[in-house]
Amino acid sequence: MKKNNRIINVSVIAGLIIVVLSFMTVAKAVTFATAIGTTCLGLNTSVHMNDAADAYSRSGYSNPNRLMDPSYILLVSNLAAEVQYFASHGNYDNIRFERSGINLYEDYQMGNVEFIGTNNVNLWQNTLLVTYGACCTAGVDGAFQYDSITYETALRGAEVAVGFTEDICQDCFDWWSYRYNCHLADGYGVLESVQYANSFSYEHNSVKSVQIVHHGNDNIKITVHSWCCWLR
Repeated sequence: MKKNNRIINVSVIAGLIIVVLSFMTVAKAVTFATAIGTTCLGLNTSVHMNDAADAYSRSGYSNPNRLMDPSYILLVSNLAAEVQYFASHGNYDNIRFERSGINLYEDYQMGNVEFIGTNNVNLWQNTLLVTYGACCTAGVDGAFQYDSITYETALRGAEVAVGFTEDICQDCFDWWSYRYNCHLADGYGVLESVQYANSFSYEHNSVKSVQIVHHGNDNIKITVHSWCCWLR
């Protein structure tokens, strides 16, 4: 994805800060989880979004948000969630949906797609886990990169951020994501859930190119209650 004509809109940033601060205040009293998917550019990740949201519900989060291709403001408001899952197109420096996305460092606009920059505000101060289910969100060619949105997400406050260092096959990711989220819902930690999903055979093993960035505990648990999750 080529990036041209970077635009930093001061009025948008000011409005964004007000929205984020409002939602972060609410988040201190009410915890919630969100799962976001896309149908842009020929990719449909609604199954991944629903699998993740179902797992969060089993984990004890009441009515997790299920969003397909959210607007810029709706995406920003959901960055206050305690647990976040994104399944879409990505690279080491961005993840994008039809109308919005997250960009490394600065705000950025490409056509009708508005990206929130990781430098904008500390968005993830109340966040336990962010999972970027997209290609190369933690690095490229199998190598982890510090200048990646996965690393920056943890740096900006998320306790644990999960990304991939290679391109991932959608069919393989269908199963990897389902197993990973189910294991989380069954009461296991992030590292255990990654290891569990990676223990299966896939047609393309690039789906196992997972990178976990954390603040000392890579195996935090997100469950409020332990539920049984059957593999389909």
